Amino acid sequence: SDLDEKYILLYFASKSDSLSQDFTPWLLKAYNILKKKRPDDFEMIFVSGDESQASFYKYWSEMNCGAIPFEEHDARMIS
Repeated sequence: SDLDEKYILLYFASKSDSLSQDFTPWLLKAYNILKKKRPDDFEMIFVSGDESQASFYKYWSEMNCGAIPFEEHDARMIS
């Protein structure tokens, strides 16, 4: 797979969470810097806590990383 032998950062966030809103711009800036330095061995994956597909896509559209699809509810939940 494309993620074999890469460092993976899982970012759990939601559009409605104010802490996520504050943290996301900082994280994306750091991610972009790191991605330029290590383009072949680092990826960030967005794991949404959003309750609607529209909110998920709106928030994810602000990012430049992969994501677990909104439809994959079980994969996005932590037990």
